[in-house]
Parts: sequence; structure tokens; C-alpha cells
Amino acid sequence: MEVLMFSIATNNYDRIYKDNILSHRKYADKYGYRYILFDHPKKRISASDSAWMKIPLILHGLQRGYNWLFFVDADCRISLGAPGILTLERPGKYIYMTLGRSNRINSGMFIIKNCNQAKEAFKTIMDHVDEDAIPKQDVALYENGHVIHYLKENKYLEVLDRKWNDNTGNCSNIYILHQRKKEAFFFTLVKKFYSRVFSRILYIAPKEKRSIRLSRFLEHYKRLYF
Repeated sequence: MEVLMFSIATNNYDRIYKDNILSHRKYADKYGYRYILFDHPKKRISASDSAWMKIPLILHGLQRGYNWLFFVDADCRISLGAPGILTLERPGKYIYMTLGRSNRINSGMFIIKNCNQAKEAFKTIMDHVDEDAIPKQDVALYENGHVIHYLKENKYLEVLDRKWNDNTGNCSNIYILHQRKKEAFFFTLVKKFYSRVFSRILYIAPKEKRSIRLSRFLEHYKRLYF
């Protein structure tokens, strides 16, 4: 079974979350998974695009034929006592996630078995990547709203115990602790502020569609990492 485990850490997140990333590498080494940290470009990628990149990367990993994919956010720390992901397999279930603080599925962690049903699910999300309008009850930061909207009713989704992606701090025997550092939060706020200020001072050409930007970043990642 070939497993690809990966995380995305652009915009200094590789430095801010270096201890978490080390825990990813140790976990991958323990179970013999291939681990890739997508940490380029170091700059010139928005927080939104960086978060969205997990979706085309998941699709690419499935298309390349990995049997399983395991995505974790850079701000997730994995316990070395966490079981291997193959222990989670359930009949007829191909996408494994947990609920977040809002009691909706959280895109900070995906475990995916390669099959046509999984490919179709993530292709559906990508087909709507340029659409910002989703129902109010599904709205969430960056790509998570689309993930909630297009996966919450998917019959191939298995919702795992929160200890596989705990961002509440209320779980015991946590396998994956998902907590954002204040440094990263401050960095994102400052970047958004300067982006808005300069966009008003300077003439900014109309933005490209998100799908075009993500496609360009994906080609960059293919050359660099695959």
C-alpha cells in the first residue's frame, strides 16, 4: 500500500510550525509513508490560495495512483502514539474527516482511499472553485465552506472521533492536536491589512480566477516535488 502524506506550509509557516512538521515526518517514517511538505513559493501566495491548494493536490495524488492520501495542516501536531491510517478503513467509506469546533466537517485533516468515488467528490469541489456563493449555513474560512457544502452529505464520508483532528482542546488521548499559533494569526492579519491598503492606493488589475492561480501553482509543485 503506497501512502502519500502531505502538508502545505507557505508564507513562513514552515518556520512557525517546524515542530509540528517534524512530528509529521516522524509519523510518516514510523509507518513508511511518503511525506511531502509543500513549502514553495515562500511568498507571493495568499493565505486563501495556500489553503485551497490541498484540493488540487489531493486530486493529483489520486490521479498519480497513490493507494491512500493523508493530508494534515501545518498547524497540526501528530502524536507518535497515533495508529496508522489504514486501521481506520471501513467498508464503503473512502473519505475520512472529523468535526471541528462548529460541529461541521473540518478540512484540516483528510484521509482518503483512492477510488473513483473519492476522485469524483474532490473533482466536484474543484468544479466550483471559482464560485464564492454557497449556502449561509456552510460558509467557513477559505476552502472549508466548499468542503462542508459538497462533502457533508457524501455517503462515502466517515466522520472520525475528534481525537484525529482536535481543535477544541477538550479531547483526551489526542492523536492530532490542531491549534493555530498567535504568531501565524498575527502574520495573516498583517498581510491582509497591507494587501487591502495597497490595493486602494495602487491600480490593481482584475484578479485571475482562482482556478487559474491554483492550476499554475499545481504545475509549479509538479515540477518541484513529484
